[in-house]
Parts: sequence; C-alpha cells; structure tokens
Amino acid sequence: MEASKLESALDVEDLLKLVKKLQKAGNLEPRIEDLVYRIDKLQKAKRLINEDLRQYNSHSEKLKDELDILNADKSQLDETLNRKQETCRILQLQCEEREAETQRQQQLSEESKHRIEDLTSKIQEEKLKQRKQRMEFEKQLEELMEKHRSLWEFHTEKRLTSEIGTMENRKQCLLAEGTHRSELLLP
Repeated sequence: MEASKLESALDVEDLLKLVKKLQKAGNLEPRIEDLVYRIDKLQKAKRLINEDLRQYNSHSEKLKDELDILNADKSQLDETLNRKQETCRILQLQCEEREAETQRQQQLSEESKHRIEDLTSKIQEEKLKQRKQRMEFEKQLEELMEKHRSLWEFHTEKRLTSEIGTMENRKQCLLAEGTHRSELLLP
C-alpha cells in the first residue's frame, strides 16, 4: 500500500511538471490522452488513498477507544492495587500487633504460672508447718489432759476426804509426838 501511495505522489508531481512544460511550449493537445490517463490513474490512487485513510482513521479510532478503555482499566486496577496494598499494610500491622499481644500474654501467663507454682509451694510449706504445729498442739493438749486427769483423780471428793483423814491422823501423830518430845525435853 505504501509503495502505491508513493507512486501516486510521484505521478502527481510528474503530471504537474508535464502540464507546466506544455503550457510554456503552448502545445497541450498531443498529450491530452496521457493527461487523461494519468488523471484517471491519480483519481483511482486518490480513492485508494482515501479508502486507506478512512480505514486507518477507523482503525485509529478503534485503537484510541481501546486505549481509553485500557487506560480506564489500568486506572481502576491501580486504584484497586493501592487499596489492596493499604489493606495489606493494615493487616500486617494488625498481625504484628496481635503477635506482640500474644507474646505479652504468653509472658504474663508464664509469670502467672511461676507465681502460682511459688504460691502452691508456699501453701504446701504452710500446710506442713500448720500440720506440725497441730501435732505439737495435740501432743501438748494430750499432756495437759493427762495432767488434768491426774489432778482430777488426785482431787476427787473421796480422795480428798481420805487425804484429809490421813492428814488429820498425821497431825494427831505429829502433835502427839511433839508433846511427847517436849515432855522428854523438860526435866
């Protein structure tokens, strides 16, 4: 197509040169058939060029429309990409925050676990200490109850009456012995 367009352009130039020569020479008739043939050829070439130009313009318009659609799609995709990248950044930040929170909670959990273990150990120690104290208390209570029983048995009414009687007898004996000694000592 390009070669025929170039030929047509050269033919037009040749035709113009020929017409100018003939005008100068004053003889246009012998070449009229050539001119008609060339004009006809040029008109056909012009029609072909015009048809090619229309096709080119039509194709160019279609390509422009397609380019506009592609640019609109590109803009939309860029916008979607930007939104998704922003969403991705936000999600990454949230993920990092959650990881940090999880680590902090694990740390707190570990600390709580250690404190619970320490407290459990102290509770066990305290229970053992209280058990030991309770056993000592029970032992002291048993001893005290035994002493109380002994005292109670010692101080029962029968026993006291018997003891009073025994003491009265001893007193009488001691008085009698004291009187007897004093008589012996007196000359």
